[in-house]
Amino acid sequence: MSQMGERIQTSNKPRNIREHNLKLVLQLFRQQEILSIHQIAQQASLSKTTVTKVVSLLLAQGLVVSMGKGASTEEGGKKPELFALNTEKAYIISLSTGVGVISGAVLDLKCRLLYRHDKAYDPGLNYPDTLERVAEVIGEMLSALSLSHRQICGIALGCDGVVDAENGILRYPIHHKWGKELPIAEDLLRILPYDVPIWVDNACRFLGYAELVARGGAAQECMVTVFSAGGTGGCIIQHGRIIKGSNGFVGELGHFILDTHSDVLCQCGNYGCFEALVSPRQVLARVREAAPDKLAGSSLAPAVQAAALSIDDVFAAAQEGDALAREALDPVVGCFAALIHNTILLLDPQEIVIQGVYARAGDYFLERLRTQVRSFRFYKIKHKLDISYSRLKSSGDYIADFLLGGGYYVAEMFFSQYDFRAMEKLETAIDPRQ
Repeated sequence: MSQMGERIQTSNKPRNIREHNLKLVLQLFRQQEILSIHQIAQQASLSKTTVTKVVSLLLAQGLVVSMGKGASTEEGGKKPELFALNTEKAYIISLSTGVGVISGAVLDLKCRLLYRHDKAYDPGLNYPDTLERVAEVIGEMLSALSLSHRQICGIALGCDGVVDAENGILRYPIHHKWGKELPIAEDLLRILPYDVPIWVDNACRFLGYAELVARGGAAQECMVTVFSAGGTGGCIIQHGRIIKGSNGFVGELGHFILDTHSDVLCQCGNYGCFEALVSPRQVLARVREAAPDKLAGSSLAPAVQAAALSIDDVFAAAQEGDALAREALDPVVGCFAALIHNTILLLDPQEIVIQGVYARAGDYFLERLRTQVRSFRFYKIKHKLDISYSRLKSSGDYIADFLLGGGYYVAEMFFSQYDFRAMEKLETAIDPRQ
């Protein structure tokens, strides 16, 4: 019995090492364009023999392709064979159910956008009919690229509201009158004429994941993203993992009630929510309703008179020192500061990232926000907190960021759940001595 136990332990150890090596090398291919055996061995700290075996398995699985020969070394040695991730091994579909528009994208395994499709629909459409439109968008994108559903490794569906991602349930769609407790992943799968993995989550969580990737996947102990545009939300990432909670409430920062006496009604039905108080509509209303003498002395007056005032006009004017623009923005700064103060006490993050409209607000907004947060009593305790703007580069196309984040998430699920045990069987078939 003891000999059998030793044999089992011995046979398990190499399998775990092989799986670790497979994942390590595959991750290098995901991060870089083209690699040689020598480069992989150096970066992964593995022997060339081990890397050669791993690459052979990845080639046999179709996860990696040969890119031909590279340049010879300075000493005139043999030209190395080059390899790359096979981005056509599978494709990803990412979707966002916005109010009045269903947006979809097809991405390759490196999450490069191949096709974008936006389909308008009646925002008052009921839940079953909206899902039919989602299925239509999927079908139209596959048709446009002449792809089969068998080539799709997964679908990301970003929704607004409270999402139980673990069970694929849309518990409370705040901006849609669809009802509650909707098994949206199961319902969409029932409509589609094929079986494919579906990951449903709040769109702001996918956006937070995109931010993590944009920052190189650096696993801060805790990073919090705060998004605000038409709607508001957030994402909490701890040690590289998205925190969702038991019901999906985690990250609904837009519905923190900051003013219990406010008469500003939020779409969730409560008064004084962060989302309602920082809405760009509130900022623009403050400018338009300013006293005539204040407006007359402001650089924003021409835009107001022409009914062409935008939030970016206010940002630019505040940056230039315009008193009215700063007066209109300061209440928003105060709301962000209060939210961050509460977040510090709740989560003690190392980093707060501002996404959405206010990521364009400029230095005045950010520095005033940092100053207000530093003035809070608990901030006096020595700790690290960085408040910064988003590093996503979509030029204000937040839907593109949502779709990208969904794509990143599906890619991570595809590779993390890949059947490496099947690859071990393949290795044994290739080399019967294993």
